[in-house]
Amino acid sequence: GFYGGDPDNFTYPRYNLDCTFWRAYENGQPANTAANYYKFNPEGAAEGDPVFVIGNPGSTERYRTVAQLKYDRDHRYNIRVESMKEMHDELMTEYESNPSPELLDEIFGLSNGIKAISGIVKGLHDPVLMGRKEKMEQQVRAKHTGEDYWASLEKSYGELQDYSSEINLLSPSPLNGGVMSYLHQINGLKSMVAGGAPQADIDQQKQVVMDGASILSDKKELMKFDNLISKLQKYASPGDKYLKGIGGAGFASKLIADSKFGDAKKLGKLLSPKKLAKGKDPLIKMAETLTGEYASAANQFRSSGAQRRNLEAKVSNVVFQVHDGKLPPDATFTLRIADGVVKGYNYNGTKAPYKTTYFGLYDRHYSNNGEFPWSLPDKWKNPPVELLDEPINFVSTNDIIGGNSGSAIINAKGEAVGLVFDGNIESLPGNFIFEPTVNRTVSVHAGGIAGALRYIYKADRLLSELLGN
Repeated sequence: GFYGGDPDNFTYPRYNLDCTFWRAYENGQPANTAANYYKFNPEGAAEGDPVFVIGNPGSTERYRTVAQLKYDRDHRYNIRVESMKEMHDELMTEYESNPSPELLDEIFGLSNGIKAISGIVKGLHDPVLMGRKEKMEQQVRAKHTGEDYWASLEKSYGELQDYSSEINLLSPSPLNGGVMSYLHQINGLKSMVAGGAPQADIDQQKQVVMDGASILSDKKELMKFDNLISKLQKYASPGDKYLKGIGGAGFASKLIADSKFGDAKKLGKLLSPKKLAKGKDPLIKMAETLTGEYASAANQFRSSGAQRRNLEAKVSNVVFQVHDGKLPPDATFTLRIADGVVKGYNYNGTKAPYKTTYFGLYDRHYSNNGEFPWSLPDKWKNPPVELLDEPINFVSTNDIIGGNSGSAIINAKGEAVGLVFDGNIESLPGNFIFEPTVNRTVSVHAGGIAGALRYIYKADRLLSELLGN
């Protein structure tokens, strides 16, 4: 399912045998599903065939207003992608010196997220796609009488812009590094003492702070904190006076050098109620400043959240009514049937065919000298010639999104012709707009599943059962 790894992720043509077989049991016996199942069609889908995806698409944001989409483009996504790229590079460096499957999975997950969000951002910068959103919004607003929900949302998001860097960069998130999380722990202890929390809780939090102080001697974590402050300076609003005097070359090291947190013998006294209340240590001051700014930003988002959700619902209702219910609501993991047609598309100056074959899989392997992530296990090295022209993946125009992986794709007869596992990279703007010209669902072809079972795995009993024999 991971053939081609990160370089081939979200691309098409694809060569992934991404499928799993399960047997359901009831009372210790195989369940009898004869009355309700998709008949497996090894011929799969052919070009031009109508096909239907049945599954639970996770989340789209197509009813967001233009003002919201511009906020996403300029404030919501860019900081997140930059932070994810930094973490990815750090993990890659670690992997090169200490490789492990677990670390590789984490790296792939980050790479997947970076590509997914970057694809959305690219779409948000596309004047044609954004022009369509603007035109649609103008048409809806022209037909709506009453309160201008769009203007109210634009005003609300305009007020949130000043807090976007803090809400993203100052949270205790793994993306923001261990030092930032540690500052939250320090200020959490100070707040508990000031608020008169039970002594047992204070003692427990104090131990957390004392145990966590070792992170201050981790050079990689100090570098992460310096990078965090640099991003904060880059994205902060002009009026953010709290950043004065914060940052610069080696800022984290200087901060730790001036603090007593690095001295294990003095740390216990430093965390006493009196010392915490005075807050003279530079690390305590930094904790109070940065976590305070995060709390202020979080409160701003939280306090306007209900109003924004109410306005979003009203906008969605107006759009739905103006278009006479022809526009489906946003995906919310509820069951959907998405119709489409098996069809290739223009790709990278050429044409992406509607299907790929196992011959292409072997070409990827040998064209890349059998190197990871295009390497094949020994079981696959000497395929029978009959396997080579079997289809493995195919594309169709069905409208899907994350959450549809594992969905059945059936033909007009209700037969299973494939298994959805991805979209192409051109489909990523589908988060906010559907573009059928190049947006494609990528599925494992039923013929490819049957071919692998027959020629590679020799799973004759399973194949016979799938075919109803």
